[in-house]
Amino acid sequence: MYDIADKLKRDVKLITYLSEELGREELVKLTEVTSRNSEVPREYILSRTNKGFYFLSFDGGHFQKFKETRVETLWTTVKTIDAIINALAILAIGVYSLYLSDKSDRLEKEKRNEKLKIEIQTKSK
Repeated sequence: MYDIADKLKRDVKLITYLSEELGREELVKLTEVTSRNSEVPREYILSRTNKGFYFLSFDGGHFQKFKETRVETLWTTVKTIDAIINALAILAIGVYSLYLSDKSDRLEKEKRNEKLKIEIQTKSK
């Protein structure tokens, strides 16, 4: 762990944590050895497993899986945004149609009022 941390210039705790995660997924085999430092509860010797070799060589590795997940997440986000935009467009069309309907109703009332005024004026003469 210390050698890997020194080469990568990372904290030993982070390397230990990531190694344990890879061990849980059976991508590496962890052989526990005595700890040289009391900060880190365990120190391991890492060795690659067949599953880890296959994962890195043929599956494309963790980066490939990350890219696939990222594309799926992006596609889901785009679909969600598209659905929101469609819903907002439908709402905008509905509001605009109500506005036009109200405006046409007002114009009809004004026309009726003008006709009534003209009729009243012609009757009163």
